[in-house]
Amino acid sequence: MSMITYAQQRHGGNPNAVYVTGQSSGAMMTNVMLADYPDVFKAGASFMGVPYRCFYTGTVRGWNSACAQGQVNRTAQQWGGSVRTSGYPGYTGPRPRVQLWHGTNDTILSHNNLGEAVEQWTDVLGVSQTPSTTDSPVTNWTRTRYRTSAGTTQVEAYSLAASGHELPVKGSTMAAEAIRFMGLDATAPRRHHRRVARGGRGQVPDRRQHGVGHAAADQHLQRRCQTRPGRAPRPTS
Repeated sequence: MSMITYAQQRHGGNPNAVYVTGQSSGAMMTNVMLADYPDVFKAGASFMGVPYRCFYTGTVRGWNSACAQGQVNRTAQQWGGSVRTSGYPGYTGPRPRVQLWHGTNDTILSHNNLGEAVEQWTDVLGVSQTPSTTDSPVTNWTRTRYRTSAGTTQVEAYSLAASGHELPVKGSTMAAEAIRFMGLDATAPRRHHRRVARGGRGQVPDRRQHGVGHAAADQHLQRRCQTRPGRAPRPTS
């Protein structure tokens, strides 16, 4: 959080336009940040991640095979409860909108996690699990949107047929869609183009490296020892 505060104070970053995105372990980090700091982030885009708390094992270096293989199946209320009770307990303010991406041929983190994440965030954001709209903006893409009664898209999910664990694809419009979702495209005020926090991914695409990165994303931040104005230090989970 100190990085965001620094950017706002040193470079005039807009506190009402703070966003987060990441891929793989960075996508897990994105979900953690959105759950733990809903009062900081306005929206996030998660590429090839898993639901918040799905990968938790109790050790930073743990690999959660059940979660990775898409075998963790909970109700929407159970998933949402994890965010409400473990993220920022007692928080009742507005929460960030969420965009989710996953390929059907992902062999590192199962595509099943996309459906579980949709259940989680639709529950947290108070919208129906039944899509408001379903379309295919690009060949092999299935986009579902989950809106409020006022028409605001709270959750947007992309299922990408035949895509593996390599998103966003270079040369595609995936990154542009994330920017649009955050309101950072050409139609947004220039001041809103300043700060997007980005989570990365392990450089070595093997099981061990992913295990370290994913566990760190889902568990290291769960220690929640950071302090910022207006909030006491959070206890270790």
